[in-house]
Amino acid sequence: MKMKILNAQSKSLLLTTMVVGLLNVPSLSAAEKSWKDDTMLVSKQGDQTVVRPLEGDKILFKNADPQLAVEWAMANARTTVVQAGKYTINGTIDVPRPNLTLVVAEGAVIALAADSKLAAKIGSDAEDAKIVPLIYSKGLASFRCVLLGDLLFPKTAKKALPSQAYTLAFDGRGAGRSGFTLVATGTLSHGFLLLGTRPVQIPLLCPLLTEEDSTLLRLEDAGGNLGLIAGLAVDKNGKTGEVLNANSCSGIKIDTIIGQRSKRMLVYGRTPSQVLNIVSIGDPEQLVYYGRDSKSLWVQGGRLDRIDIWNSTLVGDDQLADFTRTINASKLPQGLPTISASATIEITLKNGIKKKFDKSFKLTL
Repeated sequence: MKMKILNAQSKSLLLTTMVVGLLNVPSLSAAEKSWKDDTMLVSKQGDQTVVRPLEGDKILFKNADPQLAVEWAMANARTTVVQAGKYTINGTIDVPRPNLTLVVAEGAVIALAADSKLAAKIGSDAEDAKIVPLIYSKGLASFRCVLLGDLLFPKTAKKALPSQAYTLAFDGRGAGRSGFTLVATGTLSHGFLLLGTRPVQIPLLCPLLTEEDSTLLRLEDAGGNLGLIAGLAVDKNGKTGEVLNANSCSGIKIDTIIGQRSKRMLVYGRTPSQVLNIVSIGDPEQLVYYGRDSKSLWVQGGRLDRIDIWNSTLVGDDQLADFTRTINASKLPQGLPTISASATIEITLKNGIKKKFDKSFKLTL
């Protein structure tokens, strides 16, 4: 056998070719590998709810109870995506640890069973302080919740729910800087409760509400920035309860509050706040309510202060011709690692004038 001896130039060319070849080998960056490995998908499979990794069909966990499947996914991955399907839960979905992202995709419906015995209370024995949350986080920092699907309470529960029913309750008391991000664009029975939470980031809250007496967003001892906060009924001729109730908070900046024939657009007590726009679709029962002696159910403190409203748009029923709500959300999980959504509310007056309010958000895992 003859051996071929390479000269210095040939060796250099061979080495260069090997290096270029290595550089051209496809590979995942550390960041890409990290978010993919740390994302799980929850979906329906017959009568089971299954958890899979983002890539591949391997079933990591399955259970007939969707609540347990979602909790398992959150306990084992930083990002959980609940895919389209109907999920009937029997109890609260408890957030198990900090630094998590929970996404309920468009087409997903999480509903509380009619025979559920779900009940909870936080920090008070008063009957009106008892709560029933579909999702609950206690003292866990950096939780991001993006609800593009529907979260519903039963219309005819065997046992009447207490007055404080919430889609999500986030209790950040005692957790220091318990950063919280919330987005919701689906259909909800009830709104949200945030306690002792700062900084709050709610860029877009624009669901359709099935219950006309519910409060869309209740804050106690919270502070942060709110974007578009819109409480709209599933029926265009319907009405809604309170849009925003803020009590004993440290200061909140709000871009736009929109309500549809609301019981109260804004309720506040001992909370210095700034609202850039407040918009009523149809005649509200009350636009702003300032409760000097407003009662806090779960927190103490706060101080009397004023609220600044820069612009108001009041479209009474005698002026209103129509209004539309348009939601555009990224397809999941195809769109990951980016999650985005936008909402546009356009009001048409009987004189032909149109008023448009919109907001978008983008989150990258």
